[in-house]
Amino acid sequence: MTKKENLGGIEIRVSIEANDIWQYNRKVVAGSLIEGAKDIIKTARRLVSRRTISAAGEYPGYRTGALHNAIGIVKVGSKGGYVRAGVNKTKEMGKHFYPAFLYHGVRNASYFKNSTPKSRRRLTDDQRAALASAHGYRLAQRDNYMTAAFESKRSRIRQVIRTAVIKAIVTSRP
Repeated sequence: MTKKENLGGIEIRVSIEANDIWQYNRKVVAGSLIEGAKDIIKTARRLVSRRTISAAGEYPGYRTGALHNAIGIVKVGSKGGYVRAGVNKTKEMGKHFYPAFLYHGVRNASYFKNSTPKSRRRLTDDQRAALASAHGYRLAQRDNYMTAAFESKRSRIRQVIRTAVIKAIVTSRP
């Protein structure tokens, strides 16, 4: 039996052909997933630690450290089947989720001042893009540091998970 899954950029293939009883130790794999998430977190924090003002398309700069400190493990699966690394909402960010502004940018909304919500919905994506490019951004979009961190650590995380799965499976004869 061969099963192929594509989970968030990591492709896992498992082939099983045996008459043995299989026991699976989840703690071993959960530990390796957390180890991989910590690698991504460390790399992402390094990417946003530059103490300069960032330009459009660059990684965000380090001013107050709120973004740097908010990068961490967002969620761990109930049985240790997955770990999600990302940016947590903290008190330092205040009322708004700061990383969303960095990712999407903030446009100058002067072209929407005298419009109604209904007229804004009628615009096509091309019309919205033309208006936005004409009026520009107050805060331009920044590069995605979490994706870059994941891409740079992809092969190491894949190797760590592969080793953990091999260690976690214990076979015994009936």
